[in-house]
Amino acid sequence: MKMSDNNILLNKEDYDIGNVIIACPICKASKFIHIPRDILKPKGLTTISIPKDSICNHQFQLYIDNNLKVRGYQKVDFELIDGIKETNFNCQLCNAKIRFRIDDENSYLENISRNIFFGKEFLLYKVAHYFKNELHINNVFVDKTGRYYDQLSSSKIKLEEYTNKELGTTQQFYRYSGLTHETLKEHTIFNLFIIFNISDHWIYDMVCIPSINAIQLTSLLYEKIQEAKKVYSEVQKYLKISVADQEFQLRVLNSNIICYKLTNDNNLYWVNPLMEKLTQKSHSLDYLISKCPRILTINEYFNEKEITLDKIPVIQRLIDDDLLYSKIQIKYKERLPRIIDRLTSAFKIEREILEEFFNQEMSLIDFLNKRGILSQLEQFIEIYDFINRRKLFE
Repeated sequence: MKMSDNNILLNKEDYDIGNVIIACPICKASKFIHIPRDILKPKGLTTISIPKDSICNHQFQLYIDNNLKVRGYQKVDFELIDGIKETNFNCQLCNAKIRFRIDDENSYLENISRNIFFGKEFLLYKVAHYFKNELHINNVFVDKTGRYYDQLSSSKIKLEEYTNKELGTTQQFYRYSGLTHETLKEHTIFNLFIIFNISDHWIYDMVCIPSINAIQLTSLLYEKIQEAKKVYSEVQKYLKISVADQEFQLRVLNSNIICYKLTNDNNLYWVNPLMEKLTQKSHSLDYLISKCPRILTINEYFNEKEITLDKIPVIQRLIDDDLLYSKIQIKYKERLPRIIDRLTSAFKIEREILEEFFNQEMSLIDFLNKRGILSQLEQFIEIYDFINRRKLFE
């Protein structure tokens, strides 16, 4: 055995039994450890994280080839110790960002095995997501807190070749992989608000109270939509579907479906027309994913008991008007004091707030959130219109 350029070379007997001597790049402490060959990539280098206290009191990474030859080390600058439950990694096949939780059985296919490596317990999870017309499956190693360590393998299945034998009789759905968002567990207006796709079988869950299992519900809704397709020559764009004695509202937009359930069904009189207008404009996924989260901010501006039909135009602006989400840019900065004079005389808003508003680089929505004056949304929209009519925005 010899060491050269921070690489450790073992004799043939060591390779055969899978023992490798590891030396900490910080304190140089060394130890023989056993590395299972089945975790090594068939080509290239495998990155392995060495946990703290398995060799010494440092955490570091090593790079090893498929012949169990250590090719180098990497120091770890920072380690999160506790509380990690969400796992993030990139799919080996399409590089999509994937997120799952070890405490959420609906976010992964299977917990395959538990093993003790380097004196620490690791778990192997099978995680799947849909990409175009394929199902991508990644097998990943995490620790008991959900911290990601490495990937063992990946595979893909064409959807036309895919059957439900692995997953049971109900079609499985997976969370949309291209987003980083937290699902709201409570909301003033919605108990449930999701978008799902019946062709690619993903779900984007924006609101879901704890008593509802969004993944399983989506699978059941999918079956009822398929049933409707068999019965009717054309499925209606607006559906009400009952599942487990609860009624859900659906807007069918080709393969994209918006589904929601309200905390108070009395609000359907204004929510349904709102959804109608939203979905009349576009069925594209990019449009829906950009606009639908804005609907969830409605309760921040209006108490649900106060929402009346006359508020619908303002709510529609909140959803549709991208200018409200863009940074303020006035054409004639030298005329700003005169503009503010005119605005203070026309609108009941303090001069100090207007000066701050026009002398910062925030969108209207961000500014109102920062100042805690969301209740003044309607007045600021009137100011926007006043300025825009005079073509004072760049």
